[in-house]
Amino acid sequence: MKIIVGLGNPGPKYLNTRHNIGFSIIDAFANQITIEKKERKAKCIMQFGDHNDTDIVLVKPRTFINNSGIAIKYLIDRYQIELSDLLVVYDDIALPVGKIRVRINGSSGGHNGIKSIIEATNGHIFPRLRIGVGSPHHTNVDLVNWVLGKFDETETVLMEKTISKCIQHPSNMPSTIFDCLFAGCLNNFDLYIMGSQTVPQLLSSCIGCCRSWCCCSWSC
Repeated sequence: MKIIVGLGNPGPKYLNTRHNIGFSIIDAFANQITIEKKERKAKCIMQFGDHNDTDIVLVKPRTFINNSGIAIKYLIDRYQIELSDLLVVYDDIALPVGKIRVRINGSSGGHNGIKSIIEATNGHIFPRLRIGVGSPHHTNVDLVNWVLGKFDETETVLMEKTISKCIQHPSNMPSTIFDCLFAGCLNNFDLYIMGSQTVPQLLSSCIGCCRSWCCCSWSC
């Protein structure tokens, strides 16, 4: 079993905000696989499906983003899994809109949701898919208001493209970036979503069999 957790805040007030890009990825990926069952628990909403003969659980925490660790600890205890069996998807204001960063461990980087997970589980080794949501152009813009705000029209187009290319399924490639992560094929990489290729196609064309990865960047 593999679990993909998208961080975000519950409720219509936060729909499509920068901070909820993790929820947006979960919604998009759910449309790519067959969902067999859904559960709504106090700590999270879960969707169960099968992807490439692997049981997948797609999760949206209901604890609000700053308390994401509560939901993660619940998942680990319920399914008796390792922290490394989780993939956490979340926003990153340090990255420009349209950039993806994958890390398999590390600190919170100032993200309160990741900080909560590290504190709740006493661990930091778990794959993270960080989606760039950009930062304010002016220093007088409050960061809380920024991440709880929505993308402008140009950014929305780019984010839709970024989400789409994370989950597209080329017939002759590993299905998604999630497959590569869970297969242990990736360590760290950066990627700009600017061209016509999907993430798996880019991974293949740049590395071949996508085995030992270092921190690299590609512009397409």
